Amino acid sequence: MLLSIASTKVLVNGATGRQIAHTCDLRQGDPISPILFILVMELLNSLIKVADHRRILSPLPGQVIAHLASLYADDLVMLVAPKVADLYYLR
Repeated sequence: MLLSIASTKVLVNGATGRQIAHTCDLRQGDPISPILFILVMELLNSLIKVADHRRILSPLPGQVIAHLASLYADDLVMLVAPKVADLYYLR
């Protein structure tokens, strides 16, 4: 009952995003959660690599950074140029 009426908004650079409604689909600690996360992150990583190869995203400065996405446990870090077009395509 509590999850059906709760919602969240994410604050990014001072602007609030759209409302995210909570549901009780998968609970924290569910054994299938890590598998689903890995499947979705692999797909996202593949899409980012395709966008990078097609030069849809702006190149990062220097040649030091080779990856645009860093995945560790349940965290994702995206490295993109601070340009409106890149953020639009990433979204």
